[in-house]
Amino acid sequence: MKPALITYGGSSNKKLIQFFVFLLLSFLIWSIQLLSEPSVRLVRFSYEVIGVPTGMYWSEENQDQLEVQVLSNGFSWLKLWLDRPKLTVDLSNAVEDQGIFFLEEQALMEQLNAKASRNYTFEATLLGSGVKVKLYRQRSKKVPVQLSSSGNRLSHYILFRPTISPDSVWISGPAAAVDTLSFVRTSFIDLSVDKDDIEEVLSLDLPEGYGITADPEQVLFTGHWVKYAEHKIEVPIEVLGLPEGWLAKTFPNKVEVLFRAPIEQLKRPMVSDFKVFVLYDQNQAEQGKVLWSLDLEVFNPAIEHTYLSTQRVELIVQKP
Repeated sequence: MKPALITYGGSSNKKLIQFFVFLLLSFLIWSIQLLSEPSVRLVRFSYEVIGVPTGMYWSEENQDQLEVQVLSNGFSWLKLWLDRPKLTVDLSNAVEDQGIFFLEEQALMEQLNAKASRNYTFEATLLGSGVKVKLYRQRSKKVPVQLSSSGNRLSHYILFRPTISPDSVWISGPAAAVDTLSFVRTSFIDLSVDKDDIEEVLSLDLPEGYGITADPEQVLFTGHWVKYAEHKIEVPIEVLGLPEGWLAKTFPNKVEVLFRAPIEQLKRPMVSDFKVFVLYDQNQAEQGKVLWSLDLEVFNPAIEHTYLSTQRVELIVQKP
């Protein structure tokens, strides 16, 4: 007699598989129904602006993304997340207030939906109040360049005829920022280098965060270290601007000019290298002016760092 073959769970395993298949199909059907239903979600989009008025430029203070409520269904959501378009905002009909351009909610939605896919609709911005874009009016002007430096050579050396080329540049940017600048500085340079000739290309130190640019962006600095000697020479004082036939005297009638010059280029200074004068003004004289400022002209290019021992003198005028 053969023993009976006994199996366990065959029917139960089959029912369990059928249950999971049914559960999976139910989940898929539920997911399809859920995805087919429309829903509203908040989506961030990159955007660009058009219709910008002439002479106005994008401000770095603007946000680079626009948050918009979007109405769509599940399948379109998937497509939207995989390929998110870049929005375009037209400012042609926006309202301006001191550089802030405001586009109302309704006008913005009409613009966006006119170019939107059929699979989704733009409903509103995050706060439901349209969009604000800040633009600035560009201004350009020419300003001098100043050297930013420190350091020196040994005593009795001077940096002879230091030159910045070009000595001025054009700066452009928001008018409010450009108007505050009367000059720009170079990047820092240490002049205490152990060489006689200096030649360095320097960038410009522009204010950060204002979108200011310079043209050109760099300048060339050159200079030559030379040994110098200190000199002084007594020069007579002239009076210029007198009416014809008038005479004038100054007290004192001479002044010492102190200066420095390279030893190799100026062995013996001469009075003719200088002109010290008072510029007479009759209106000021009639108002009782007593002390008059001295002016100095130097005709020798080797002479630098000049100083007058007396800055103002008394003036007596004799009419004919």
